[in-house]
Amino acid sequence: MKNKEDLRIRKTKAILYKTYLDLISNKDYNQIKISDICKKANINRSTFYDHFKDKEELASSLLIDTKKELENEINSITNHNSLQDYLYNITIKIQELLENNMIIKALKISNLDLIRNTISSIIYKKIMKELEKENNNYIDSDTYATFYSEGLSSLLLKENIKLEEIKKLLQNKK
Repeated sequence: MKNKEDLRIRKTKAILYKTYLDLISNKDYNQIKISDICKKANINRSTFYDHFKDKEELASSLLIDTKKELENEINSITNHNSLQDYLYNITIKIQELLENNMIIKALKISNLDLIRNTISSIIYKKIMKELEKENNNYIDSDTYATFYSEGLSSLLLKENIKLEEIKKLLQNKK
């Protein structure tokens, strides 16, 4: 019996996610009301509130799943000669996900700070891990990782960013 309940919960959440993504692709985040989500999903408001306290929690829940996907994609990057190459490869991978993943696109529209913080924390962890591997001469690994993770996450979410410009920045070239 418990499995059936779990399956129903998963199906209801999937419907709510899909409905939210459909709405966010056509409406501004601030214009979407919970009643819009419920009406389009053909569910009662009480059912929505059984699963989420508000639309922010719905978006956050989507982001948790997406964060796992981002981490898996970044963890798949193994080919690099230097930390700068590694950061550039991460940049390319995240840029591809931002362009091709509908959930990330929707979250980018609806909650830019949430997606920026998620990307920044993933990059930060990866930089710290890489700095542990190599004998670095950086004054402070935390400062270095914070600087690059915050900067890259902000640049990646900027419209019309040129990857070649990021590569030049990472390689300290003009």
